[in-house]
Amino acid sequence: SRCGRPWSKPRPTALRATVRASGSVAKAFENMVQQAMQRRLRERDFARRFACFTFDDGYRDNYQYAYPIFRDHGLPFAVYVTTDFADGRGDLWWLALEKVIRETPTIELKMDGAWRRHGCATPAEKSEAFRNIYWWLRRTPEGEARHTVAELCRAYDVDVSRLCSDLAMTWAEFREMARDPLVAIGAHTRRHYAIAPLSLAEARVEIAESTRRIQVGLGCPVRHFSFPYGDEQSADTRDFELVRELGFKTAVTTRKQLLHARHDAARSLHRSTEAVANQSRASANDHWHVWVRVTNKQRVASRGVEKTGLTDEQIE
Repeated sequence: SRCGRPWSKPRPTALRATVRASGSVAKAFENMVQQAMQRRLRERDFARRFACFTFDDGYRDNYQYAYPIFRDHGLPFAVYVTTDFADGRGDLWWLALEKVIRETPTIELKMDGAWRRHGCATPAEKSEAFRNIYWWLRRTPEGEARHTVAELCRAYDVDVSRLCSDLAMTWAEFREMARDPLVAIGAHTRRHYAIAPLSLAEARVEIAESTRRIQVGLGCPVRHFSFPYGDEQSADTRDFELVRELGFKTAVTTRKQLLHARHDAARSLHRSTEAVANQSRASANDHWHVWVRVTNKQRVASRGVEKTGLTDEQIE
C-alpha cells in the first residue's frame, strides 16, 4: 500500500485521480466500507454495484496522502494493520531489499545453488533486480527469505534499523483515523507472515494476537481481516475457516478475480490490485487496493472500472 518503488519518485497524484474518477462514476459504483459490504453480501443485495478501497500494512503514506484525499472526497476506505509495524519492530523485509537495491550498484546473491550478479545501476535494472530477487524469495520458506535479506543488508552495509519506525504509522495516527466514520480498521496479522505455510496453532496466534493488539491500541472491536500477500500459496480454505472461527465478518485476499456466489461467506474475498502511483508491478506488497464487487449478470461492469485507472488486464 505504498506509492511505488523508492527510486521512481512516487507521488499521490494518481491516487487522487483514481478517487476523483471513482466519485465521477458514483451512479455506477457505490463506495462503501467493509461493514456495509458485508451486509450487502449477507442479504444478497446486488441491485447496485459497489466498490471498497483498501490499504494493507499501515504505511505512514496512508495517513499522510491517502487519508486526506479520501476525506476531501468523502469516500470511505479500510486500512489493515500489521501490528508489529505499528509497534515499530516489524520486519519489512521487502522494503529492506528495496533499500539494498537502491543503494548498491551491483548485488551478488546465491540463488538455487549458483551465484548470480544483479546490476542495479539504473532504475530499469533496479526494478528488474527487485522483481527477480523478490519472487525467488517468495518461493522459499519465509523465515529463510527474511534471513537472506538480513544477510544482504549486512553484506552491503545497508542500515535498515529505522525502516519500520520511519515508514509505518504509529498508534496515535491510527487512533486519529479510527475516529473518522469514513475509515474502517482491520487486522493484517502480527508479523506479516503468509498464513497458509504456518501450522494451525501458529496461524491462530498470528491472527488473534494482531486482533488483541489493535483492540488495546485503538479501543475498538476488529471485525475485518486481510491475508498477507493473499495469493493461493499464502491463504487457503483452512485459513478462511480459521478467520470465520475467530469471529471476523469479512476477510480479503489479493487474488485477481471477480466475486461469485461461492464467496458470499465473505471470508475469502478477492481484490483487484493496481499500483496507481507509478504502474510498478515489482512487489505484491506495494499496491493501492481497490476491491470491486459485480454480480454474474454484471460482468461487463468491470469495464466501468477503467475510469478509475484500472485496465482489463488488471480486472481479469
